[in-house]
Amino acid sequence: MLPKDFELFSVCLHENPVAASKIRTLNLSRNNIGGEGSKLLANALEHNTSLKTLDISSCKIGVSGILALKKALANNKGIEELNLYRNIIDVDGARCMKYVLEHNSTLKFIDLGHNRLRKTGLKEIVSGITANKDSKVTTLGLRSNFINDDGISNLFENLVFKKSSIK
Repeated sequence: MLPKDFELFSVCLHENPVAASKIRTLNLSRNNIGGEGSKLLANALEHNTSLKTLDISSCKIGVSGILALKKALANNKGIEELNLYRNIIDVDGARCMKYVLEHNSTLKFIDLGHNRLRKTGLKEIVSGITANKDSKVTTLGLRSNFINDDGISNLFENLVFKKSSIK
């Protein structure tokens, strides 16, 4: 997508003067959105309530892109499924996702696979989920990362065992 196309697309999702957006699923995977495109997307997502599924996998958003999307995703009241697979967000991006997960109460599915996450990044994500008493996250994709045994232990201790003992 060209920058002007993406700008127009952003307007259609959020500030459309004709009618409110009714798009429920948006697949932008494998587009070179990057950090700049993420800023435009963030503007559209912050107030959009129709979108339920957002796939921005393999879009090269990087840390700058997830930083641009952080507030919008935290405040979004519609998105239930978010695919961030293969975006090179690493530990700094995981810190942004911690903020998102602490504040968002609609996300159910998040794919963070192939993002160079390690133990520290996973701890941030788990911390975000556990800090939000209204969290609806039930599915977390983490394949093809660099998570060691300590990271997996933290995940199970804080999400699986604690959640199941609450019931």
